Amino acid sequence: MPRHTVGRKSDTLDAENAARAVLAGFATATPVSADGAAEMIRQLKIAHDQAVERRSAAMVTMKAMLVHAPDELRRETALKTPDARPRHRCAAD
Repeated sequence: MPRHTVGRKSDTLDAENAARAVLAGFATATPVSADGAAEMIRQLKIAHDQAVERRSAAMVTMKAMLVHAPDELRRETALKTPDARPRHRCAAD
């Protein structure tokens, strides 16, 4: 082993050693199950993150549409808060 890597963590070496242990039959680790509270929380976080991304994308789209909207529509929505504008437009349709 080169001198500069002695004592340092190496993912490559760890992976190789793990593979050798599996092939030799020495590996006894069991995979973590995908159920339970931790998995439910992870799934909820994924759903929340996706909802936030989609909401942000919708807001960007609505703002872009307002830039190119007729003057009447821009005046109508000018006094609304940024969060109220899409709701106002959806309610009008």
